Amino acid sequence: MDSINTTTFKSPNLMKVVLKIGERRLDIGEASAFSEALEHALRGLARSVSKTPTPEITYEIARARVGSLHLAIQPTSRVFGPQYLGDLCKQFTSDIRDVGKASQRPDMEPDVYRNYLRMIRCLGKLDATVELSYGRQRVVIDPQFRESVEVHRKERVSQDITIRGTVEGVDTHGKYFSFYLYPKLEAQGRVECIFVADQLPVVADMLKHRRLVSVTGTGYFGPVGLYPHRIEVSQVRQVPETSIHKAQALKRSSNIVPKGMTIQEYIQQNREAAGFGD
Repeated sequence: MDSINTTTFKSPNLMKVVLKIGERRLDIGEASAFSEALEHALRGLARSVSKTPTPEITYEIARARVGSLHLAIQPTSRVFGPQYLGDLCKQFTSDIRDVGKASQRPDMEPDVYRNYLRMIRCLGKLDATVELSYGRQRVVIDPQFRESVEVHRKERVSQDITIRGTVEGVDTHGKYFSFYLYPKLEAQGRVECIFVADQLPVVADMLKHRRLVSVTGTGYFGPVGLYPHRIEVSQVRQVPETSIHKAQALKRSSNIVPKGMTIQEYIQQNREAAGFGD
């Protein structure tokens, strides 16, 4: 019988977090709101890096101080070793720094970016200042940092783009009709598709039969990701069966990423081809 691993690994250093709102003390609601946003950001990165939906990593509070929020956080795990946990902390602090400079890594997943954005914006209306540090890495989130992030978040628009995927979650009760398209690269997230009432029968049929569809329209791109986060649909149609069979054969014979390229290079190449490389 195999023995059960009871060893708990810890990151080599502590990640330090300092949250201040002027010179006053934080109330418990403010501390709770930021702690939740920080946890979502850390866990989202861990899911992305480990490629598992629930990575076995715990973020322990090793030290804390009252008044303003001073935390020393140490990731621990029975699965991932100290080097892995340390690299995760380094990735987190460097990611936040790069988001502020609009130089985020090409393979950053949209969900990871959204979690980062939520943490950066948290308590921003109160001009809160957050200092994150791990080892020699340090980043300060202040009003100037947040302003820079918002400036670089401006959407970029591309006409007549086409994406294939499956339809999920049709909504006809909101301000406009919409559905979510899930492309092949699942890690790149779903795409919100806005469509007109005349297209509803086609969309409903695609949803009912779980068919592979091709969506064409105006795409709105954010700072990260291969796909737009929203499309105003001009055409939606079923992918012909012959195309599906060819796609399945291609999937069996090759990877979606061309030989000799990393996923980062592939995503960056596609964004540059669409005019979003700067």
